[in-house]
Amino acid sequence: MKRHRARVNPALRLCLRAFLLGAALLPLALSGCGKKKTGERESLIRFSAAGNLMLDRGVRVWVEKNGPAYPFQPVSSFFQSRDLVAANFEMALDHGCQALQKPEVFRLPEAELPELERSGINALNLANDHSLDCGREALGQATRWMLATGIQPLGAGDNQARAQQPVYLTVNGITLGLLAFTTAAVPGAPFCRECTGPAFYEPNLVSRLLAEMERRADFRIVFFHWEEAARAGPHPDPKTVAHEAINSGADLVIGFGPEAVTGLERIRGKWVIYSLGNLVSDPATPQGQEGLIFSAEFVPRRMLNPRLLPIRIEKGQASFARGDEARAILEHVMALSGPGSRSEMNLVEDILYLQ
Repeated sequence: MKRHRARVNPALRLCLRAFLLGAALLPLALSGCGKKKTGERESLIRFSAAGNLMLDRGVRVWVEKNGPAYPFQPVSSFFQSRDLVAANFEMALDHGCQALQKPEVFRLPEAELPELERSGINALNLANDHSLDCGREALGQATRWMLATGIQPLGAGDNQARAQQPVYLTVNGITLGLLAFTTAAVPGAPFCRECTGPAFYEPNLVSRLLAEMERRADFRIVFFHWEEAARAGPHPDPKTVAHEAINSGADLVIGFGPEAVTGLERIRGKWVIYSLGNLVSDPATPQGQEGLIFSAEFVPRRMLNPRLLPIRIEKGQASFARGDEARAILEHVMALSGPGSRSEMNLVEDILYLQ
């Protein structure tokens, strides 16, 4: 089966500096950078992942008032300093939307998609329960629009075999292999193996794909969109699924779906971030107004300086949490994590460093 290979455009908003390792200098960790010397080549990928992105409903009111760049303005300079920024696109791209018959339909006008790329977001997870909100044809068109805009879609395709295949992104000579799956059923759209749709998790498939990826990827990252625990019916246990991925060779597992941040787990020296919470949304609970941004640098054979930056969502806009608010968010994440994993975390200023 042929695997899709994508190459990141070298012009993608690279922050050309040597990152200072260690816990000091918060402003530098968030945004500061210097220029790379002419002719110098870096073997480094600056990677970040943010949570759920939903720009409809209440957020739409703020966007119409302030413009499509508004939701990301406080964090866009940081995103633009990274080589690869992934987020969970928890909606459908709207171009004459034929909405599914389901309780909630979220959509983003097609014309606003380039604003995501301008903000620094250049990879979007479509393996979730809202990517089909405007139907299967619209999802297929959305993947093409994203590619044309400079955004790499993850976890979707014109059948399950293609949706489930890894994407390979190469930056500065380092290749990341990315997988994305949802464990959530899509209301109004029954599972269809030969139809356009999000990539659904299947037992043992992740293990097989990760084994195949070892030959081509320097690092293997798996994104999972979890089914809401409150929904009726059987669904895979996130912990069991995450352990399967790590035990099969994943270097990092990142979870989407829940609006609230959750604990972390360190397994065999690798990290599982079970939920980053929201990036931009209009949450109904205070917990949904908090989120996390995971960041790390990939160099040959090593992931350096993995860390979590806390964010606050207010009035349809994401911004970095600071001071006592930041510490409260990160201490909550630590409290939700097991003692063995918690001992490998170091909270310094407004950043939670992972060993």
